[in-house]
Amino acid sequence: MELSSKEKGDQGEALVLDLAARSYLSHWCFPNPRDEDGDRKEIADLLIWLNDVLILISIKNYEFNGDHEKYHRKTVEKAVRQIQGAERKLLHSGRDIAVLHPTRGRVVICSSTIKQVIRLIINLGEGEEYYEAGRETSKDRFISILDRDTIETAFEELDTIRDLVGYFVAREGMFRSLEKTMIAGREKDLLAVYMQNARQMPDVTGYAAAAFDIEGAWEGFKSHPQKIARDKDNEESFFVDELVSRELLQLKNGSEIAEPLMLLSRLERRAFAKAFFEKYEEFGSTVSLAIADSVLHLKRYQTIGGVGFTFLFYQKKYEGAKIPHLLQIAMYGHAINDGFAAKSLWAIATDEEVSRFYFCYDPNPSGLPVEGVDAIRHDLALLGWNMNLKTSSVNLTEFPDVDTYNEL
Repeated sequence: MELSSKEKGDQGEALVLDLAARSYLSHWCFPNPRDEDGDRKEIADLLIWLNDVLILISIKNYEFNGDHEKYHRKTVEKAVRQIQGAERKLLHSGRDIAVLHPTRGRVVICSSTIKQVIRLIINLGEGEEYYEAGRETSKDRFISILDRDTIETAFEELDTIRDLVGYFVAREGMFRSLEKTMIAGREKDLLAVYMQNARQMPDVTGYAAAAFDIEGAWEGFKSHPQKIARDKDNEESFFVDELVSRELLQLKNGSEIAEPLMLLSRLERRAFAKAFFEKYEEFGSTVSLAIADSVLHLKRYQTIGGVGFTFLFYQKKYEGAKIPHLLQIAMYGHAINDGFAAKSLWAIATDEEVSRFYFCYDPNPSGLPVEGVDAIRHDLALLGWNMNLKTSSVNLTEFPDVDTYNEL
């Protein structure tokens, strides 16, 4: 039985709210945003904005009933116009657009910061026999077209902004390069191929057309021991997600401090958590051997995704106003030693019971004045820090036993 217009609308609204409620996106998701300072018309069904990434989503609910021509002619065209209108308003209206967020309230989207735009059309209707992978507009913009099953799978598997954007950029690149593509299988089978191929689409260089028989690839991928092991290894990485939701987003300026973490991929979050807990365990062992009255600090610096992360651990009995200052010294001290190679600096301090966190963030450390550098060097000398620094590198692979995995 065909759904009524209201039922179709309710389904679309439910998907918008479901996607917006994802823990790693909720703070940066804007369901049914309106131009608050303009015509107050709805801009898109769902808008996601984090740092320099903008994702525009249009949701349609078309029951095919064998009439694909009508779908491509009317429903897709309407969605394309909606996304084009949203992009014009947000990026080319000559002003920054204010929208409302369910918990943050009024947020102004700064068009000058946006460098990457992902455009998605999602159709909820059933009975689809074939579909367009995407549309190229007259202004050479690419809009990906997906079904509900695909988008829900993608948001679950690619559960960071970096991972999600990476897939759609690679997908767009492949479909743009081909005049004709035939796929035996579903869209999430293509996602499985992408994941198995070191997050790259099949190489179609030099081909005008391509055919892929990938049916069943997703089932094979999700049940493979290497993926199961990967998911187990990733459990530690969700420390980053929890740190953002439970600690950072509770702070007045928490959104800004949280962005460097939210822009990390899942593998980079795993690297962050691994480095943090390795140093925490070392700190715990050292505390148990320490003299009761000694002041004890332990720190570590790690560059991940172009950001210099500093971890500082201190004994809880020395809790006080000096900890944030020490955290700044540690953060800038490592940056000075590293020649300000990192594009931004981020630091965290906590005690042996992980009972309180302090944070520090500088998006432009190279702007530190000479007198500031001299003051940090002076404090480092007083503390005896950075006297015998050891440098090492860590290479993490997404899937355990990659060689075996790639033979599949």
